Amino acid sequence: MESLDEFQILESMIQKSEESLKRNNKKAKLIETKPLPETNHNHDNDDDDDSRQQMELLKNIISNELANHNELNDQARLIKTLCTRLHQALQNNEEIRKSEMVITQELQDMKQEMQQFTTTMMMN
Repeated sequence: MESLDEFQILESMIQKSEESLKRNNKKAKLIETKPLPETNHNHDNDDDDDSRQQMELLKNIISNELANHNELNDQARLIKTLCTRLHQALQNNEEIRKSEMVITQELQDMKQEMQQFTTTMMMN
């Protein structure tokens, strides 16, 4: 039951990461498609403003790419954790199945012994 809750939590975290990644990608696309202002070579102030705007745009793009990269790393870690837990759950299920088979066999053996005992007691 606990592993099911953990699975649901991980699944929820992955969905949130994917949604955040989509939002960041949309923001990055909006920034990338925004036309750069035209430069006016006659005024140094305009050139400085343009350079600052371009630098700010590059900073935003780099920041978004880093955020996307970090989110992808987080998702990869979550997926790895999820796979590890699923593998463990499968192993646990296999062990439970084997234990159930052993218990079933022991119960059948006990039933046979009881029948033999009953038969022996009735003969005496």
